[in-house]
Amino acid sequence: MFTATSHFIGIGLNVEKLLSIFSCTNEYFLWKERMQYLSMNPLSSHVTLHYLPKEIDSEYLDKIKEILERNLSSDFDMDISGINCFVPNKKTLILYLEPTIPKSIKTIRDELIDINPFNEITDNWYEYIPHITLWKVQSLDDLDDDSIKKIISELFQIIQIFITQKKLAETLWIFRVNSLITPELQFPIFSKKLIYDRTT
Repeated sequence: MFTATSHFIGIGLNVEKLLSIFSCTNEYFLWKERMQYLSMNPLSSHVTLHYLPKEIDSEYLDKIKEILERNLSSDFDMDISGINCFVPNKKTLILYLEPTIPKSIKTIRDELIDINPFNEITDNWYEYIPHITLWKVQSLDDLDDDSIKKIISELFQIIQIFITQKKLAETLWIFRVNSLITPELQFPIFSKKLIYDRTT
């Protein structure tokens, strides 16, 4: 039986439009001798919308699904505006792509917060930073601000020809997560295709 440690709602992305970015950034790190890196799986690329409790019943799940299904034809068109990173400590970088976020994202998040204003998932308490995780990088040396800026600048130069990618968003997902397993296991329990205006 699948043991859940949490759930989250995410926007599934067009994998083909991201593969070139994963490929060229991989080549960049091959030349970094004092860095170890772990690529995220491109097939599970997503933008997290909201974290949900560890345990959710069918009634609560139906409310979440109703919100998502009602917004399938909203404006989800997004592209990539840049690259940035989280810095958990002096030797670790979590590199991510910065997507442009349409107003529809805020609308859905506000609806989700209305029915789920507070839960044990502490990630919901922080400022919402939409991101597409690329790499976890471990350095053998401490990384100061200048060295981090240099990495970000070099990576941006590499990926900038790929970053204008329209209709990057494809689906709305609900994932069940088991973070006790390495790498973390994410299992979809709901998936719906977004509806774009085919005349545009």
